[in-house]
Amino acid sequence: MSDKLTAKQEKFAVLCFEGNMSNTECFLSVYPFAKKWKRKTVHENASRMFNKSKVAARIQELRDQAVTAAIVTRSESLMRLSAIIRNNRVVTIIVQDEEGTVVSQKDVEFPAKDNDIIKSIERISKMQGWEAAKVVAFDSNNTDPMSRLLGLLGEGTK
Repeated sequence: MSDKLTAKQEKFAVLCFEGNMSNTECFLSVYPFAKKWKRKTVHENASRMFNKSKVAARIQELRDQAVTAAIVTRSESLMRLSAIIRNNRVVTIIVQDEEGTVVSQKDVEFPAKDNDIIKSIERISKMQGWEAAKVVAFDSNNTDPMSRLLGLLGEGTK
């Protein structure tokens, strides 16, 4: 048995993924001759098609691709933050698929204020691990829980 979907199975999977129609309506769109069938028969066949392992896997694959495309990557975040720091007014955002093919491209305008620039520098520093390590002095002789907590927070005891 082949792992490839037929053209009709692929179309059905795409229509189901898009979510604008019920599974039965998707089935009727792909198999228009089924409009002559009883509604129950159409529904049963649509359900069978939807639950076929290959079709279900394709629908899940389409969902995963959509989620991946929607997630902002670390490099995109760094690029946007860098643009704010440099006070660039326009940044081109390029979205690529897994093969590196450009899926979409959009120019985004960033009006940067001083506070935005400072926050962007702080965020990049955290993302890159550039923050200085915090040194905390701790008195091991003091066993009072509140004093220990304040010592860990750098407040110390007075």
